[in-house]
Amino acid sequence: MGRARVRDLFLRLLGVIFLAAFLSLLVQVRLLVGREGLLPAAAYLDAVRAQGVFTGVFTVPTLFWLDASDRALVGLAVAGAILSFGLILDVAPRWCLLALWILYVSFVNVGQDFLSFQWDNLLLEAAF
Repeated sequence: MGRARVRDLFLRLLGVIFLAAFLSLLVQVRLLVGREGLLPAAAYLDAVRAQGVFTGVFTVPTLFWLDASDRALVGLAVAGAILSFGLILDVAPRWCLLALWILYVSFVNVGQDFLSFQWDNLLLEAAF
């Protein structure tokens, strides 16, 4: 098996793993970190923002600084699932990986206790 084929297989399988991660988030995100969730992302970001705007943005890098509503949480999970399909189908894999990494790190940083496991960090490392 050639080097290019191994790379393609690895990226496609990584896309499958990202797809599972984002579909799992899609089902659970409102319950876990939604507005009425167990650990609301918006409240967490407000607490971080209270420590200083620039400190907060650099301490907790996430797209959810722009909008941490339930709609944004679900929308970015859907976007992650779509981009995962792009990676599986080998559509602009570098751009898909970059976007998937940004989306997943955004979820990890607002996921608090729910996204602080080793496999979350390992997925981010594999995509980087």
